[in-house]
Amino acid sequence: MDMKINRLEVIIKVTERCNINCTYCYYFNGNNNDYTEKPKYISQATINQTANFIKNAIIKHKISIVQIDLHGGEPLIMGKKRFALMSETFHNTLDSLCNLLIIIQTNGILIDDEWIKIFADNKISVSVSIDGTKSAHDAHRIDFKGRGTYDKVLNGIKLLQKAREEKKIVSGAIICVINPTANGAEVYRHLVDQVGAKRIHFIEPDHTRDNIQENEVLGVKNFFMSVLREWKKDNTPKIDKEISVRIFNIALLGILNNEKRSPDKNTFDAIAITIRSDGAINPLDDLRNVKRTLFNNDYTIFNNTLDQFISSPDISSVQRQITEIPNSCQDCGFKLVCKGGTAFANPANRYSTASGFNNRSIYCSIYQEMLLDLCRFVMAKGVAWESIETALMSSQKDEDEQEFA
Repeated sequence: MDMKINRLEVIIKVTERCNINCTYCYYFNGNNNDYTEKPKYISQATINQTANFIKNAIIKHKISIVQIDLHGGEPLIMGKKRFALMSETFHNTLDSLCNLLIIIQTNGILIDDEWIKIFADNKISVSVSIDGTKSAHDAHRIDFKGRGTYDKVLNGIKLLQKAREEKKIVSGAIICVINPTANGAEVYRHLVDQVGAKRIHFIEPDHTRDNIQENEVLGVKNFFMSVLREWKKDNTPKIDKEISVRIFNIALLGILNNEKRSPDKNTFDAIAITIRSDGAINPLDDLRNVKRTLFNNDYTIFNNTLDQFISSPDISSVQRQITEIPNSCQDCGFKLVCKGGTAFANPANRYSTASGFNNRSIYCSIYQEMLLDLCRFVMAKGVAWESIETALMSSQKDEDEQEFA
């Protein structure tokens, strides 16, 4: 595939096991348990080949930015020595070729001063999962004995914040899975005021059109809109500089026409893939419980290149379905910002067995209300409606979308 890629994101499953047992976990408690067939930990040989695989992709596709997401399972259970060697391998192989970003997503339980030093030495940004207040978090993020993990997670976060204040590390986002029965304003205020979060990524429950319940959608809507009300208070008089909430940032990019797209059909702005602990190449985990056939060992870093994977019939077909704006969205003024919901969340939220991905997100009503509210918000800051209208209408047409993620 003859193309240029501006940014490559590689999610690496450095472990295929976890040290806690979240009740809602899509990975270990979902419909696809293929992790049981994978090595518990990625080997150094696989790490070496992963680095070479990325190196070859950078050279072939002239990639300027590479983001490596160290994922699991729980990445820290691979141990400090192996983790440090892995990080050094990526830096030694890739630093001279691109702008390399390494991010880890962890539950935070194992973080201590030694881990902080490893993160600092290897310039790793650390994102931690915590679901708001102690009661909200401990209801679902439990260990294998059914005990809540909030206190241990908070301890890890505080160590990261101390290191950030001492300018040792750049800490990443707080990741919070939404509980539809929780009070969004209370969760947001707790994360900001007690936990000290500056960047928050709220994740909607993983449901499809086949199994969603309307009361859950209403609960998520109430959660999000109450978060939005609190966020607006924190971002006055500025628009998006104080507390960063990922979904609002994405929406503002579209509303303010700050989203960068490539005009060249042979250039992809962003491509994202997953590499498993055995070196298998997979699409993003967002699809693992609706398109299980895509998560096999047909493509590996040992036998294939990046372009062979993304141009393969099954992967390119599903990607085309996801990036196409659904028929039911064609009359919506926000369609080029929202993209049927996939701009904000898991494409599985659009999926049904009857019509595949040709559906609006189950959270469509939430996104519409949020976008309208944000339009009013930026207009109150002095942005003219004519500018917003131009931004909403000037995006490239569906068939010219250049993102592959």
